[in-house]
Amino acid sequence: MRKNYLGISSVALYHAKPGIISAPVAYILSLIVGFGGAYLLYEIISCIPVYRWMVLGMKKKKS
Repeated sequence: MRKNYLGISSVALYHAKPGIISAPVAYILSLIVGFGGAYLLYEIISCIPVYRWMVLGMKKKKS
């Protein structure tokens, strides 16, 4: 599952579906939230060693 689907679907469900915002604005917000959410989740997951290994397949950084 891709990480950015949660942000995109939340924008669509809570703002675009009830008609609070227009369709073009919903697409732009979905784009911003999708990329921003994916980047934020990557940063969070990469800080926790167990999750970094399980989700991203990255081993501990050697110094």
